[in-house]
Amino acid sequence: MSALTTDGLCGNCEHLVSAELEQRVRTLTQSERGAADTQNPSTKLDRMDLAVAQLEALATYERKGIRTPVESPERRLKEAQRERDALLMRTAKEELDAVMRAVRAEGEPERKAKLLGDFRLRLKDYVTRAVSKGPLPALERKVRAAAWKVLLDARIAAAHHAEKDGRGDDAARAYREALTLLSSPEAGGPLLMEQRLRIQERLETLIS
Repeated sequence: MSALTTDGLCGNCEHLVSAELEQRVRTLTQSERGAADTQNPSTKLDRMDLAVAQLEALATYERKGIRTPVESPERRLKEAQRERDALLMRTAKEELDAVMRAVRAEGEPERKAKLLGDFRLRLKDYVTRAVSKGPLPALERKVRAAAWKVLLDARIAAAHHAEKDGRGDDAARAYREALTLLSSPEAGGPLLMEQRLRIQERLETLIS
């Protein structure tokens, strides 16, 4: 049998582990330097994610009693995760302000909804990446609801305008689209059932 090292590894395993640890330390150093050097939030987050991944692997070795070239990888991992999560929160808040300015400036409801929908996808990614989620899940739900309401209000307004202009087919089509939205998973609110019934009544009047 192969003799074991002080870390409990055979000679061949020690060589493989040592090579992996050296590679992870190099990647960690490069990632931390890259995160510090860039001012781009997306790039910084990517570099921090990579650094966290290396520290997670190093911390796993430490828990197994295998020494690593990095001092206290478990402690450094927690620090890196806290720093990454803080940046995720700041980035989300900054993006929210920018998105809401764009939404207020945009006249097309579909375009407003797309701006909110794209931002929601980024928020879902942030929620997945964060260890401490904080307000991110609640913010993602609010943005999803806002995008849904923009589309619903636009369909109802289009139906009302079509009715006023005597365009019954267009009004019926818009009301059907509103009913579809009211049946979607995003639908919510205390007046949901009442709103659905009112639209259904208007639709039945138009097609009767």
